[in-house]
Amino acid sequence: MGSTHKICQDYALSESRHIFPYIIVSDGCSSSPDTDIGARIISCRARENIFKIMNMLSKDTAEAVYSIFGYEVINESRAIAHNLGLPMSCLDATLLVSVIRNNDIYTFMYGDGVIMSRKRSGVAYFMSRDFQSNAPYYLSYWADNARREMYKKEYGNMSIRLEVYDIEGNPMRITPPEILPYDHKFISVEPLEDYQSITIGSDGVKSLVDITGSKEIGPKDSLSLIEFKNTAGEFLKRRVLKATKDWSKANIQHTDDLGLAGFHIE
Repeated sequence: MGSTHKICQDYALSESRHIFPYIIVSDGCSSSPDTDIGARIISCRARENIFKIMNMLSKDTAEAVYSIFGYEVINESRAIAHNLGLPMSCLDATLLVSVIRNNDIYTFMYGDGVIMSRKRSGVAYFMSRDFQSNAPYYLSYWADNARREMYKKEYGNMSIRLEVYDIEGNPMRITPPEILPYDHKFISVEPLEDYQSITIGSDGVKSLVDITGSKEIGPKDSLSLIEFKNTAGEFLKRRVLKATKDWSKANIQHTDDLGLAGFHIE
């Protein structure tokens, strides 16, 4: 949980033994009510739709599947929220889903978030998707015409930024932000054989601060979250606990919640 939060609004799910191994992360908006519940609802509906929809997934169909999957998840989530007596704004939450299918890793991102990956060469990648004014285009806007029109008027664009680091943690390439329309479909397809690990995360991964104000904190520090020493069992949970302890010793805090889920590929 982030140092500035009273309730954790992030949620994550994973399953490696599914016919389509998957990882899911959802991050509830801190300024909307009950989004800790909303993030769980969205994550669970995403999980249930993976088998139903992802059997259609291929490189040729990925864009169509992205839309179908998003609409199914948010429409089912709205019905559940209604039955629970919750406001529809409880579903103001991002959704990141990665699925292994036909020896490729497909990642769909609805809203903002990060992808941290390490190739078999040891090179690490940090990709972040950000929205203007820190206002992500949530799935909840897809199902509400009035809120979608409001969003289009008040905001408008998003950006994608990529940073690449070598095995020693030295920067190799940092791209300037690529500005894209707010409703750009984020779809990543990567060959499974090229990677040691792929981890998806909420934007809390970028919320690290040095509480002494003496040093600059950036993606290189966040990448310590994927320095896996042992990949048995709950390897990511152990790594996050170790990284946060190390950050504390170095006077570093994460001010936002950390929602993470990852694949380690043997």
